[in-house]
Amino acid sequence: MKPKLVIAGLAALAAAVTPLSANAAELIGEYSARLSGQDHYNSKGQPLTTVAQIIRQDRANYHQFGLRDYGDQDDPVFTTPEIRAGLEALVAASNIPPNVANAIINGDPNVVVQIWGEKGVPQYVVIVLPG
Repeated sequence: MKPKLVIAGLAALAAAVTPLSANAAELIGEYSARLSGQDHYNSKGQPLTTVAQIIRQDRANYHQFGLRDYGDQDDPVFTTPEIRAGLEALVAASNIPPNVANAIINGDPNVVVQIWGEKGVPQYVVIVLPG
């Protein structure tokens, strides 16, 4: 292959890939949390029945109400009620494995939440059970 063709091919590949990588989500935050019984009820005492509601309540308990479980970590993103409303939507739109969803809804698991986004704006979350 001629050197000019290789260079032209590499330049075309770089041009094609650059817009994709410039818009790719990056890890903007991660935290661990224990989702205890207090995270399974809203501030009015009503039971929460979805993963999204429980994750949101955990962050409200952590940031707003100071109700922290052993193992709860701070996160750099979900500090206000408005942003936590967005968290609920992000979790609801996530593809959470059935075993993880079952553990969250029916137990008190430890979870790791990864926050992916662009320029500090969350686009999606990944929730896993550690270990």
